[in-house]
Parts: sequence; C-alpha cells; structure tokens
Amino acid sequence: ETSLDVGDIFSKYIDRENNLWIGGQQGLAKMNPHSRQINSYRIAEMFEKNAAVSIRKIVKDKYDGNNFWIISYGGGILKYDFKNRKIIKWYRYFSPEKNKEDETGSWNYDALYDNKGKLWVASGIGLSCYDEKKDAFVNQQIVASAKAGANLVLKMTLGAGNDLWLATGHGIYRFDTETRDLKKIKGINDLTERGQVDLPVYDLKFNGRRQLLIGTMNGIKILDTASGQIETLYRKKNQGFILNRNYIWGVDSDKKGNIWAASYGGSLWRWNKSDNSFTDFGIKNGLTNTIFRDVYVDSMQNVWTSSKDGVFKLRAGDSNFIHYTPSNGLFDIDQSQGRWSIIDNKIFAGYNGGFSIIDVYHKNASQASFPVWISGLKIFDDAIYFAPGSYRENTLQLNPSQNFISFEFTGLDYTQAENIKYAYKLEGADKDWINIGNRRFVTYSNLAAGDYTMQLKAMNGEGQWSNKQDKFKFHLRPVFWKSWWFRLLTLAFISITIISLFRYKVATLNKDARFRQRISETEMIALRTQLNPHFIFNSLSSIENLMMRNKQTLAIEYLNKFATLLRNILESSRTALVPFSKDIEAIQLYIELELLRLNKSFSFSINIAAELEKGDYKVPPLLIQPFVENAIIHGLAASEKTDGTLTISASLKNNMVHYIILDNGIGRKQAAIYKAQNKNHNESIGVKLSEERIHNFNEQYHADGKLEISDLYDEAGNSIGTQVEITIKAI
Repeated sequence: ETSLDVGDIFSKYIDRENNLWIGGQQGLAKMNPHSRQINSYRIAEMFEKNAAVSIRKIVKDKYDGNNFWIISYGGGILKYDFKNRKIIKWYRYFSPEKNKEDETGSWNYDALYDNKGKLWVASGIGLSCYDEKKDAFVNQQIVASAKAGANLVLKMTLGAGNDLWLATGHGIYRFDTETRDLKKIKGINDLTERGQVDLPVYDLKFNGRRQLLIGTMNGIKILDTASGQIETLYRKKNQGFILNRNYIWGVDSDKKGNIWAASYGGSLWRWNKSDNSFTDFGIKNGLTNTIFRDVYVDSMQNVWTSSKDGVFKLRAGDSNFIHYTPSNGLFDIDQSQGRWSIIDNKIFAGYNGGFSIIDVYHKNASQASFPVWISGLKIFDDAIYFAPGSYRENTLQLNPSQNFISFEFTGLDYTQAENIKYAYKLEGADKDWINIGNRRFVTYSNLAAGDYTMQLKAMNGEGQWSNKQDKFKFHLRPVFWKSWWFRLLTLAFISITIISLFRYKVATLNKDARFRQRISETEMIALRTQLNPHFIFNSLSSIENLMMRNKQTLAIEYLNKFATLLRNILESSRTALVPFSKDIEAIQLYIELELLRLNKSFSFSINIAAELEKGDYKVPPLLIQPFVENAIIHGLAASEKTDGTLTISASLKNNMVHYIILDNGIGRKQAAIYKAQNKNHNESIGVKLSEERIHNFNEQYHADGKLEISDLYDEAGNSIGTQVEITIKAI
C-alpha cells in the first residue's frame, strides 16, 4: 500500500501510460508504482494482532528471494512472503500482557546471515541463532546475569572468518560463530568498564576491511580489528551549545574516507579526513530537526538519513538536502523505533506495522517535465490571469504610475506538488536568479521606466529543475521627471528638520540647567517640537501622490502650507510664548493640511472672540494641537459620517484664555477600540504631554489653568462626539 494524501477517494482512472489518477476530497494525485522511487507496504496481520510495532531489521531469506525475515521491536520475528504479502510464520509472539523486553525474546533489534549461511538475531535477551531443523530460534546469553538489560544486543556486523561483532547495552563483543567464544573489547566505553554507568553502543559498520566504526553515547570510536588500537572522534562542546553531537545513533563512511554521523540531538555531521575537520548540517541545509537515526552513503555517494520528520537525501556535491515525506510514498513521517536495512542497494525503512522500500538508483525522466507558468499578474488591485501554455507575444505596456506589480506562479507535479520550489529573475532589475522556495508570488514596487522580462523556473522534490520555463515581457513608460530625486529631497528635508529640531532640543535642555524656571521653559520648548512625525510623513506622501497624479498646482499649494507651518514651528521654538494670532494661524494651517490629505472629508470653523483678536495676548505654542489632531484622526477620520465638523472656539474670561475643541466624530469609547486594534497609543501620550505643559505653565505664571474632556451623547445614549476645554492664563 502506498501513501496518498488526497483524503477520501472519490474516483480513479488509469491513463495510457499506466499512471493511476486518484481524485479525493483534498485534491488530485498521480502515481505509477513501477516508476516511483519509494513504495510502502502495510503488514495487516500486525495490526490485527495489535502488534503494529517498530520494524528494526529486514533480512532477505538466503534460500528464497521472495521471503523476508522481519525483526520487530516488541512483536517477535516474522517470516514474510513479500510476493503474496502474507506472514508465513510468526516466531516469539506474545500477547501484550505477557510481553516483557528482558524475558520473552520478542524485543529484537538486528539480524544477519553469517559467512556460513546461519541466521542470527540480536534481542533483549541475548543472541539467537535460527535452527532450521527445529524451525526455532535458539538463544545464547552474552553474560550470565539476571540484571535487566545485561544481555541486550542492539547491533551486529560481520567481520572476517567466523567473527561476529556485537554492539550491546554495555560495550562491544567479538563473537566466534563456530566456537561460540565471546570476547569483550576494552577501551570503547570507559565509564562502563569502570563500573560507573552502562553506556550502550548503537551502531557498527566496517570502514574497509579492518576499521570498525562504532557509534556510542560518547562520540565515534574507530577500532582497528587487527591491532586493537582505538581512535576517537569527539566533538568539543562550545560554550552555550546545548545540542549533543556525540550521542551517535548511526554512522557510515564515503569513498573519500569521510565519516558521517547521525546524532540524537546534534543533527547530522561529517568528519573530513583530508584536514581532520568537522562539517555540521542543519536548518540552513534543509534539515528540519536535530534528531537523526540512520545514515547511509550509497554507491553514488549520495547521503541518506532518517528522522522523525521523514527521510532526507543529500546529493553528492550538494549542500542542501531533499526532503521525503508520506506524500512521496513513505509509510509514515516518523520511524519511531524503526531502523534501516540495505538490501540489493535499496533502503528498507522500518516503521510501526509496515516498511518502505527506497530505490536509491531510481531515475524518472518525466519528473523534470512538469509544467510551470506565470499564472497571474496584479497591478495594484487589478488582476490578469493566464492559462497554462498561453502564448503571450505582445509586450504589455504600462503607465508610469503602474509600477507596483505582483506575479503569481503555478507548477503542476501531481506526485509531489507541495515540494515544488520556484526561482525567478526579472531581467532589467535582477542580476541573478532568486530562489524563493515554496512561495508562489513575488512583488516589485517603484520600478524605473524601461523594458522588463520576468523569467520563471521550478524544481521538484528530487532537486530536478523543470525543463519547461515561462517568461512575460512588459514595458514601463518613462515620465518627464524622475521620482527618485523627489524621494531623495523628501528624505533630506525630513532628516534636516529632525536633526535641527533634535539639536535645538539638546541645546535648550543643556542651557542654564541650574535654574529651575529655565528648566521648565526648555521642557516646554522640547515638548513643542514633538509634532507628530506621522503627520510630517503623511503630508509629504500626500504631496508626492499629487505630483504622481500630475496635480502640480494643488501639490505646490499643499507644499507652501506645509513649509509655512514648519517655519512657524521653528520660529516659535525661540520663545516659550507666541502671539495668540500666530498660534491660531499655525493651527489653521495644520487643519487645512489634514483636510486636504483626507480629501476634505470634514468641515471646520474657528471662532475667536473680538477681545482676543484685538489684544496682544501670548500663549504657549501649539498647546491645543494634540487635541485637534485627536479630533481629526481618532474622531472624524474614523467616522462614516458625511457631515463631520470640527469647531474651535477661543474666548477671554477673567483674564483667562478659554479654548473649546468640539467634534462630532465617533467618540472616545469607539476610538479606544480602534486604537487597541491598531496598537496606536499616540492619543494618550499627547494628552499626557499637554497636561504636563499646562501644569508647568501654571507653576511658572502662578495660574490655575485646567483641562477637561467630555464625551457627548444624544438622548438615546449614542455618542455624538467629544468636547475638550482648556483654560490657561492670558499673558
């Protein structure tokens, strides 16, 4: 049974090339068992007996190539007829209540045929040999001990002659299959040999005729089986490095003599023989976690490794791994306690209740012929879609303002669509191809005038680039003026303004710091310079937009008002007080700029008492600006009303200037909801700063100015706006 990821199956169809098309709830899949690199098989009887445990080893029957010995972790030993997909006989099977790892022999780890054709099995109770006459497995203990795990054999490999090398729960043994002599190899697990702790050996593999690679919890040991000399590959732990690169579960070597290690928690790494260095592989190379079990270097020098996230393959000479999952045919994503077996140059990967066969030599030329095309084009919000294979001879002509462009991509590979990765290059803008992984779109903004060609290619999960590419040509018409200088000028203007205000603020804060009154004045000057930077940015953006829309007259008017406002602010920064008329002029300029920016979505009026207009009164500059801004931005701009109004009144009462800012916007309650959603805290900061300025002004001039904010409601209790009243001493 092969893994499919289409959900409930609705229909099936076999085409002329014997491809099976399957339509399901979650999409369409195509498969051909004869052309797949990975095929998976489920052992139904294991599930029926509630024994769908991990398969640790698969050995091809030496006398019948259609049969396999399946060694399981907790489910005994199975003789399996692969051709007919059925179990011939089940050995060492025990019901779950009687199944104990150190007693029953149903917990097995490895198996192999020796040089004389005898089948040996490594288990939790020792080493077992298959007796053909008795049709049973005869067990031999490693040590005469009833201690749990004392006879645990995890891995085996054949040596010269009658030698069988055993990796156990407490070291390495050399076993003679004829004399049954057993010899422990010292120097592998020093702590175990000193009686401090049992350190298992997890993997054994010969690197040539004499060198035995040994994977332990304390690095890789390299044993010269002729001389007995032992070398150690141990990764030094960097300070703060928490991954355990020395906990080795799998080990192998390549033709160059490099040693590959699969570690538990330290990812995959390689020891380089040429310079005695180490190379680590991780997320940057396409791996998805740090826990790996098996590693295998095939004859083409491709490196294969297994993890809880599937199987990974590193092609010879590459640095990025290819990821295989059940969508590629694997039995499951996680092997759990399952391990690999190499049979006829194929990987037999064991899982819970089944196994996958990975053909490392598999080549499918059709995999690189899947179609890929530019399926869509968006210019701002206007979309154009293209069918696969559509012929686009003419070059698309775009206006200068149409320089925000998005391209959408599509690739069709019915066997592994989720593994398709894309690369693009926009000729005229990009020098090299840009890899974007599984992302299926790319956006360009602010393109300069000129000719462009978007080119697209795709790579399947096997790392093969499709032999089909797509391209799309377009031309962006030039304009009589270039927008880059305006952006540069705007940036320079903002920078100079901010730097000037900042330097002035620092200078005033440092001047006459010993005098408390002077400190209050410099604090008020500093607060005055805190005009909302978003307003400056938005104003300049509005000017740019008008220029882009060729409304130069309106843009010049806007720019003049903006410059006048900034000049007033800079001039007002020289003193703590400004003439009342000049301050009202600045407020009016600010409102007019916001009104223009917001497309005149509200109206306003400013009512000044005659005695204030005629008198020579002075006030703190822009004291009411934050409340005007709040009324516009948080009250009127957020309202859906078409008759939004802002009224500012100023009068003189008892030698006090009395301001009233009244709007019919959405009110503070609804504005607070919007503010929370947008994570915008400008309003609360502005109110706090204004309260501090009024407090400092009162302290300096011995006044009792105050601030009052009221929510306005109609008779039905609906919010109809906000009223702000500010009273300060007339100077």
